[in-house]
Amino acid sequence: LDPTKKRAFKCPTTMYNYKSLARMKTHSPNAKFVVGMRHPVKMLQSFYNYRIAEIGEKGLDELAPPFQEVLDSPEPWKGVSMESTRFELFLQQMGKTTMTPEDFDEMAHQKYDLAVKPTDFTVFLYTVDQLEDTDESRSLNVRTVMQEYLELNTPINPFGHENKNHHTSDAAEPDRELTANEKQVISICDPQWADVRAKLIEQGARTAQWIADEFMNSPAVIVANPEHFKETLQSWGTDPCV
Repeated sequence: LDPTKKRAFKCPTTMYNYKSLARMKTHSPNAKFVVGMRHPVKMLQSFYNYRIAEIGEKGLDELAPPFQEVLDSPEPWKGVSMESTRFELFLQQMGKTTMTPEDFDEMAHQKYDLAVKPTDFTVFLYTVDQLEDTDESRSLNVRTVMQEYLELNTPINPFGHENKNHHTSDAAEPDRELTANEKQVISICDPQWADVRAKLIEQGARTAQWIADEFMNSPAVIVANPEHFKETLQSWGTDPCV
């Protein structure tokens, strides 16, 4: 392997249990994390619909459970649960912030295998809103800070935008009958999910406050355009469907 080349892999669920972080610590103790977040309401919809799309992409003989059944389950479905948007639970595992006894107790009673495993990992933290920012100066700064963080010689080009599950939409084939799995795809802005959104917004406001007050203050955490970053966090306390 060429030691001058940088290597990376994308796996959001690495953050979802301490065992993955522990393995990363063993095999790549100097790894740099790039962690992206989005509004909890949008994230939960995307995560659930993505898992449905994945079934189709992999040709699995599996029927996706209804969204409400996933939310009511005592165990996450392929990582998806009401708590999967509580980013603080997963970020706390990296040992970058002070933990209270209450924090440990709450972590112990979650649906995921969570534990605090302090590491030397550094984190570049961003929100999807920052990647989609139309302010050219701020957008350039995000890419420049990320480039410097990753020690890349080549500037990072503007990020594209792709937000379509090709296996969960009949837009390209309007006359095709949907599969049983495709019929499970949700639009979280539908009135039936109003109570779910309300809980996600309540959780999201607390998560955003913790990130702004605790996680961002760690010297191991890098954020571009901090004030704008905080502004994007504040939106987590409002309903994006209104």
